[in-house]
Amino acid sequence: MPRKLLLCLAAAAALSACKGEQTAPAPAPAAAPAPAAGHAFSPDINVGDFAELVKTLASDDFEGRAPGSVGEDRTVEYIRDQMQRIGLQPGNGDSWFQDVAMTETTADESTVLTLEQDGKTRTLTFGTDMVIGTRTGQPEVKVSSSDLVFVGYGVDAPEQKWNDYAGQDWKGKTVVMFVNDPGFHVDDSTLFDGKRMTYYGRWTYKFEEAARKGAAAALIVHDTAGASYGWDVVKNSWAGPQYDLPAKDDPEARLPAQGWLSADAARQLFAEAGLDLDKAYKDASKRGFKPVPLKAKVSFDLKSTIAEKKSRNVVGVLPGSKRADEAVLYMAHWDHLGKHEGEQGDNIYNGAIDNATGVAGILEIADAMVHQQPAPERSVVFLAVTLEESGLLGSKYFVNHPTFPLDKIAGVINIDAMSVAGRAKDMTVTGFGSSELEDILKPLA
Repeated sequence: MPRKLLLCLAAAAALSACKGEQTAPAPAPAAAPAPAAGHAFSPDINVGDFAELVKTLASDDFEGRAPGSVGEDRTVEYIRDQMQRIGLQPGNGDSWFQDVAMTETTADESTVLTLEQDGKTRTLTFGTDMVIGTRTGQPEVKVSSSDLVFVGYGVDAPEQKWNDYAGQDWKGKTVVMFVNDPGFHVDDSTLFDGKRMTYYGRWTYKFEEAARKGAAAALIVHDTAGASYGWDVVKNSWAGPQYDLPAKDDPEARLPAQGWLSADAARQLFAEAGLDLDKAYKDASKRGFKPVPLKAKVSFDLKSTIAEKKSRNVVGVLPGSKRADEAVLYMAHWDHLGKHEGEQGDNIYNGAIDNATGVAGILEIADAMVHQQPAPERSVVFLAVTLEESGLLGSKYFVNHPTFPLDKIAGVINIDAMSVAGRAKDMTVTGFGSSELEDILKPLA
C-alpha cells in the first residue's frame, strides 16, 4: 500500500469519526456495479489498482484531459463510472457533475512585445522570451508605449507592513515583478514565511493585485526555484487555449494583459536599464523597497480567439453513518494541458503525475472508505475539479457554488502530483503551521 495513500486514508478516518453531536444515520450507499472490464479492482488500497487508474487517465485516448475537449468528456465519464463502481452516491443533488461555465481564450502565438529602451528597439517572441494572454474576453488588446516599472514581488500586504506599489499612480503602466514572496530568494525567515510560499507568492495573486492597482499589464520574471517549475512548464501552460470563469462567477479585477518573462529576457531588460538582476532580488527583499523604472516602454497588439464553453467538476459522496450533515472533502484536479495540434511528433501532454496520480489517489481512498468498518460518521465528499491549470478555477467555482455547505466541511485534503519514486522516510510540509489538520496528522505520520 503506498504510504502517502495510507496516511491520507488514516487522516480521513480520523476526521470523519471525530466526536460530536449526532444526527440520524444516512442510508447506505448503493451496491457497486461490476468491476471495469480488464481489471478486477480490490476494495483495498493497492499498487495494481492505483497503476490501472493512472494508466487509463494518462492514456493517449484521454488526449491530455484538456477542459472543453473530447478528452474532458472521456475523463469525467470515467471518473463518474469509477465512483459508481466504488459505491459512492451523486454529490450534486442527483447528478455526478457540476457544470463550470468558462471563457476559452487562445492567444495568437505570433504576438511579440516591442521594447523601446536606451534609444533601441527590440522584440520579445512568444514562447522563447515571454508568454502573454488576456482574461478580459476581448479578441484584441492593444498596449502602446507603456512605461515598464519593476515592483519587486508585486505585494501589498498591510499585515506584513509591506507595499511594493506605494506612492505611485499605476494607470497605463506595465509592472514587472518576481515570483514567490519577499524572503524566498534570500532565505530570510523573518520576511513573510521565508522559503514557504504564501498566497502573496502565487502568480494568480500577483496579477490580481496589479489589476486592482490599475496597471495596463503585468509580467512576472520566471526563475525555476521561485516558481518551482521550469520555463518549459510556463511556455506549455500558456500556449493554446486558456480558460477563465465568466466575470459573473469571478468578479475580481482583471488586467488587460498578463504574462511571464524568461530569465534571460529579464536579465537583458534589467541590464539595459543599468540594473543587475541578481542584486534586484536582494533589493526587492528589503523592507522599504521602492518601485524602480526600467527606462523602457512596451507595446503590443494581442489578438485572441474567444469562445464560451463549459467544463465539469465531478462530485461523489459517501454519506456519514451518524453525522451526514458534516463532511470531510477529498479533492484532486483532473485537468491537464491537452493535445497541441500544431506540434510535431508526440503532441499529447498526458499528465500522468500531474494529476492522474491525485485522481487515482482519491478514488482509491474512496474505495477503501466505502468498505471500511466501522463506517465514517461524517460524510466524505470526493471532488475531482477542473481548470486547475488555469488558476484553480474549478475549485474557485466550487467554493462559490458549494454542493455541501462550507461551514459544515470539517477539513479538506487536496492531492496533487503524488510521488511515484517509491517509499520515502521523510516528509516535507509546505506551509507548515497553517492548518489545524496537522494536529491530527502528526501522530499518524
